[in-house]
Amino acid sequence: MSEARLEGQGSPKGIKRWLYRAPIWFYRAKLGFLLRHRFLLLETIGHKSGKKRRAVLEVVADEPDAVYLASAWGTKAHWHKNITANPTVAVQLGSSTYETEAEPIDADEAHRVLSKYAEAHPRALKKLANYMLDEPGETTEGHVARVSAVIPFVRLPKP
Repeated sequence: MSEARLEGQGSPKGIKRWLYRAPIWFYRAKLGFLLRHRFLLLETIGHKSGKKRRAVLEVVADEPDAVYLASAWGTKAHWHKNITANPTVAVQLGSSTYETEAEPIDADEAHRVLSKYAEAHPRALKKLANYMLDEPGETTEGHVARVSAVIPFVRLPKP
């Protein structure tokens, strides 16, 4: 079975960390709407510190009743650890903001959600699968199957 390459590496450090966190400033400057519904700002409570923590994450699917995220760094991602400890989160998606309870989803639902993403963004999925997994597969369906089986996905219900 494929391995989650990023989970073994841990969180990004140095300039990579700064680049991954740079979009947070768009939201702080009230420019989050520029990222539309492709990204969201997730505010969690730190699992150790108890302080508010923020991350900008790519939206895998934006459906009428929920938004779906994938944790590229697996269960070691700080935001994922935070929602596991305290699932109450604040979400800013486009120009709307709301609180909700994050819910992990199973591999079957992740496969369904990621299949939709693959239809809309096949090249992005291929690049992400190659980046996230040791053995990403050869076809789009292979990418979907491997990523959805290895990477944890989360559902954020909308109010």
